[in-house]
Amino acid sequence: MMDFLAILGFWLIGIPGLIYVFLVIRGAERRRTLAYEWNTGELKRRQSRLEAMQAETKALHKRIADLMLEIARLEAQVGKLNDIINARSIKATAPKSAA
Repeated sequence: MMDFLAILGFWLIGIPGLIYVFLVIRGAERRRTLAYEWNTGELKRRQSRLEAMQAETKALHKRIADLMLEIARLEAQVGKLNDIINARSIKATAPKSAA
């Protein structure tokens, strides 16, 4: 009779217990796998976002350099025009000699 109760107890408690432990272990492994996959995907997204930001930064630096060159060119042109204005104003204010 004890053997029967032991077998019955194993079937009633042992099998569901083993299934429960198996499902808990399987769930933990699945969570680890999903976390790893999410982390890998997040790293790829961050890397692509970083590359896009670097490309945008490079384009902005080039634009800034172009604008600085344009400013230098315009300042040189302003200097030349100021020299022309000064030269003409000196000629206009010079006393005219009697002919």
